[in-house]
Amino acid sequence: MKTSFKLSFICFVLIFALILPSCSAEVTTAPALNDAVEVSYDTAFVTRGDLKRTTLYEAYVRATVEELSFVKSNGVFGELLVGVGDSVKKGDILAIMDTSAFTASIESAHAALKAHEEKLIFNRRQKQIDIELAKLDLDDAQNGGSETDILLAEFTITRLEAEFRQINELGALETANFRKQLQTAEAALNDTEIIAPFDGEVVGVTQKAAGQRISSTENVILLADKSRLYVQFDGTDSISTSRGRFSALIGANEYKLIPVVYEHSEYVSLILSGRKPVPQFLFDAQPEGVSAGDFAALLYIEGESADALMVPVNALYYGSGKNYVYAIENGEKVYTEISIGLRNGAFVEITAGLEEGVEVFVKQ
Repeated sequence: MKTSFKLSFICFVLIFALILPSCSAEVTTAPALNDAVEVSYDTAFVTRGDLKRTTLYEAYVRATVEELSFVKSNGVFGELLVGVGDSVKKGDILAIMDTSAFTASIESAHAALKAHEEKLIFNRRQKQIDIELAKLDLDDAQNGGSETDILLAEFTITRLEAEFRQINELGALETANFRKQLQTAEAALNDTEIIAPFDGEVVGVTQKAAGQRISSTENVILLADKSRLYVQFDGTDSISTSRGRFSALIGANEYKLIPVVYEHSEYVSLILSGRKPVPQFLFDAQPEGVSAGDFAALLYIEGESADALMVPVNALYYGSGKNYVYAIENGEKVYTEISIGLRNGAFVEITAGLEEGVEVFVKQ
């Protein structure tokens, strides 16, 4: 029993001795720890430049359109001589009215004037005859009549001469009135044509047919003057034109714009009619290479600062009612209070607290 135990123990020791060297060969030392990784972050420098706060709107170039009518005359529509898309020259006749009624009116005015003048001539001659007869009666009274007959004859002559003067004065007034009626009728005939006031393109016409009644207040033709261009914003956003300035990017060029100011009465009329006054802008100078229908990127420059100190907006912090940045000094971030001015989506103006060239931390 004891011998068996001793043999087992000796075997265990031998096996352990054989295994131990091979186990020691597999053991390796732990790798040394690397040094701490250096923390990196984005930075920017305080720079100078022109800073603007702008808003961009989609707009289009339009041509000034005038509404043409027969101005003064009410009557019957005659003929439309142009169509939409036609180019016309200043002085071209664009539409005419039926002139038969106006011609008849002129003939009637001529006839009335002639009849009046003939009647006036007759009345004058008749009164002159009456005066000559009264003078003969006075001669007879002076040659044998009584004093009463003489006075009566003299009174008759005075009365007839006064009546003659009255015929002349009243006749002159009536003649002027008849002549005025004739001039009005002739002027109405002249207003039966619509004549192009400038070179342009027809962009709209009436739907009236020949023979239909038309008034002087009805628009007959819409004529676009392509030499008078403007920019119009048709969007739903509200644009304040009372401050800031505007420009338009058309193609590769930028053009200064002047907002159109509506008259108070026109503005109120549009509001009361349920229509929103459309923001319109005139070109500061005649644009070259610009046409009606061109797309315009309308720039609303609400504020601008020339040669401003500025940093990216991502460098700006706000807390406890103060604006601040982290300036980089000797590789460390240093809390620095600042005062700011104008800002836009990319940069903010520094009005106090930093100098040009200072490096600041920028948030990612």
